[in-house]
Amino acid sequence: MRRGCLALLFVVVAGGAVSEDLGLADAPAVVRRVVFRAETAYRRGDVEAAQRLLTDALAAGANRDHPAVRYRLGAYLLELDRPRDALPHLRRAAEQAPRAVPVWRDLARAAYETGAHAEAAVAFERAYTLATDDPDPVLRYYGAASWLQADQPDSALAVLALLVTSAVDTVPRAWVRALVSAAAQADASDQADAGVERLLRDHPAAAGCWLLASQQAQLAGDVPTAVVRLKVAAYLAPLSAHDQRRLAELQAVDGVPRQSARGYAVLWDEGRGDRSVADQLAGAWLRAQEPDSARAVLSRVLAVEPTARRWSRLGDLEYELERWEAAALAYRGGLALASEDGRMWLNLGICRWRLGRLSAAREAFQRASEDPALADQARRLLDRVGG
Repeated sequence: MRRGCLALLFVVVAGGAVSEDLGLADAPAVVRRVVFRAETAYRRGDVEAAQRLLTDALAAGANRDHPAVRYRLGAYLLELDRPRDALPHLRRAAEQAPRAVPVWRDLARAAYETGAHAEAAVAFERAYTLATDDPDPVLRYYGAASWLQADQPDSALAVLALLVTSAVDTVPRAWVRALVSAAAQADASDQADAGVERLLRDHPAAAGCWLLASQQAQLAGDVPTAVVRLKVAAYLAPLSAHDQRRLAELQAVDGVPRQSARGYAVLWDEGRGDRSVADQLAGAWLRAQEPDSARAVLSRVLAVEPTARRWSRLGDLEYELERWEAAALAYRGGLALASEDGRMWLNLGICRWRLGRLSAAREAFQRASEDPALADQARRLLDRVGG
């Protein structure tokens, strides 16, 4: 969870803020009058006029410095998209009225919007703990999200783990997503396990929840579980191209190359789809001992996007099958793009030797001997062909 994650929550956080009394009934008459005038302007929709009235009142004398004035001024400034100006007034209001939930709530908003994320986290938590009659756990979630923004995942993790496991109602997916993120950043992915299991119990038919659960398993290094959860997600709803590719990658790691190849093949779509998966698809077919399928992929992609690496892989495929002519053609294609590749020269020489083309084999071994890493092997082969 990164910047911008709380953009919509502040619609809720700020709602109805300026109606809080904050001891106004016992305030000096001059404070009550200016607050009444500001509230009247605010209800007319003239937020700027309301803000100016309170700013001028504070400038007029210390007897106007009251939490009802400071809080409303901060709230109006927030509504005018001036969080940096609002922040000192809300801090002062929190000092003056340390048990006022709306003050801490708007202080959290102003702190967050100005980048003071740790201060925002503390303020959200304070707003939650003060609301003893009806504490809103969403405020704790906002605080945890702020800890994440402050690059303090351990603090976020402690709050989120408690929130997710103790939630009475259905656990929101955003909470678990934040928990997984915090656990990953804190290098404690196992601490997200209980939350993920709770999410799957609450939302067993939601593909997005299974995707999130797969992500958590990946972070924990549990590849088999990650694969199973992605496959459940695919059963519930079509995977995105990104998730389909990730499933194929995980299946390759999990030692099921044929399934991996089938996953890549969905993206490849016989060359009409995502050609960037061609190399992974060919490799998966080879590991699945399906050389004809690998050859078909490489041949098709080489026709439109030839690279030395792909020619070399096709050459290696044909070499392993002892199809010397086809292998030689592939290596020559690769050397046309990477003429200094000693390995391809060496393998081309062996192919030519197998085909009885000794002069051409000697030429290839000579070129391979220019590679220091292959020089000894190339010279031995030259000796064998009479070079």
